[in-house]
Amino acid sequence: MHLGKISVYLLTILMVSSVAAAQSDNIHSMKLLTSQVGWAASQSRLFWTTSTGDSWSEITPKASTPMTIASVFFLDASTGWALLSDENEDKPRFTLASTTSAGSTWTLTAITIPEAQTIQLSGGGCIDFSDSLHGWIVLTQVSSSAFSLGILLKTEDGGSTWQATSGNLPIADPLRFFTSKDGWMARLGGDELYVTHDGANSWQEVSLKAPPQVYPAVHATYDLPMFEDSKHGFLPVTYAQTACKGSALVLFATDNGGKTWVPYRILPNLTGSSIGQTIPSTVVQSNLMSAQVSGATVLTFTTVAADGKVLSSTSADAAPAGSAVFDLSFASDTLGWVLTSGGLLSTTDGGITWVDITPLAMQRPADPQSGLNWNGFTLNDAGSLSSLISDHESFEAPESLQNSAGLGFDQQFVACAKPQMKTWWEYSPYFDVGFYLNAKQGNPTFQYQKKMNHKYDENLGGNPPWTSNVENQGWGLIPLWVGLQAPSP
Repeated sequence: MHLGKISVYLLTILMVSSVAAAQSDNIHSMKLLTSQVGWAASQSRLFWTTSTGDSWSEITPKASTPMTIASVFFLDASTGWALLSDENEDKPRFTLASTTSAGSTWTLTAITIPEAQTIQLSGGGCIDFSDSLHGWIVLTQVSSSAFSLGILLKTEDGGSTWQATSGNLPIADPLRFFTSKDGWMARLGGDELYVTHDGANSWQEVSLKAPPQVYPAVHATYDLPMFEDSKHGFLPVTYAQTACKGSALVLFATDNGGKTWVPYRILPNLTGSSIGQTIPSTVVQSNLMSAQVSGATVLTFTTVAADGKVLSSTSADAAPAGSAVFDLSFASDTLGWVLTSGGLLSTTDGGITWVDITPLAMQRPADPQSGLNWNGFTLNDAGSLSSLISDHESFEAPESLQNSAGLGFDQQFVACAKPQMKTWWEYSPYFDVGFYLNAKQGNPTFQYQKKMNHKYDENLGGNPPWTSNVENQGWGLIPLWVGLQAPSP
């Protein structure tokens, strides 16, 4: 895989992650378990509802020291687990909290990392159970953002004891098991999907070709599959183009446990998505449901029926300003939740109206459109931002540099021209655009640009009006510098 292809989806994840980090107590995961029962979690608090989100009670497991909630999984409306991590030490400590009483009481068990696993862990992880006994935990390793490394632990006694799996772990990303043997793992923001049929001792990569109806959107970003039983399941895949044009959401179906997949539903010509970004979706009663934010606050909810026809497509001015959809969870074709980067929303009429049911107040900056702005300093003032730097170490950012409350993406890899940037401003969830600083002959950045055939001089150093034009459209600018790169043929 080429570096350019890696960077395009990793940068999207990094920008989304930086927003989440700035608002660390925002809701980052949720699940509607029944029509009335569900949970929602931030990094420090876990909430429970028996009224579809009308009211909440806090069920956060109480540890002896403050810990971060890395992952939550509930098997049903009473049995669940929470993976807790303590990052205040050189080596993170992990604790498993388990409950059979919907969080009224918890049992805490320290997770012992096998001595053979000597890698440096980051404190992050993901947990999943196929039944009350068989479970798996992915613990992520500290590494470059270009890699997804970690270890996989499994339990056969409900989490009392854990042991490392015998096989090599291809990636360290979210996973989902449907039986004690059959599980899936998808690369966050990437084109990698793996399956195991022996309880994670071995993994095989799965690759699905884009159907001809969505061409030229051919770059795949996989989500995790959803299974109705051991044989029948659905797999959402987002296909995107290299340019700033439409993406397509394709729902594949299987009737043999995932051995083969066929296109089942297709939503083409979607906006607001780029390579490495999935279009959030779910399947209820064989209907495909998806949600997107456009025009800053407009939440569009689409339902596609079994025959491929759009049952409904509703738009409501309901999303928090500058937010994007992260996840969907529905109990029926009309009742469900949508998690955005700015809050948790609920609908009881299939997306016609939405109610904010976020269980805790979230502080959002007053002007999410500001992005990472260089207040009082523009590229035109200096002629070119690249003229201010001879190397990475000597560059100092202005004191007015601000944090961003909006999502951002990597402009250079999708090669957007000024008119396309205007369209993306009006119809996508993005507020910030990243661009690569121009470089001088001999600089590592210059060599990288030359290798990738990126003519950044035309947009930046040689033509500063591009940056001022997109700033005038409202975009926040995120200057990026390509560091030293390992030599490659």
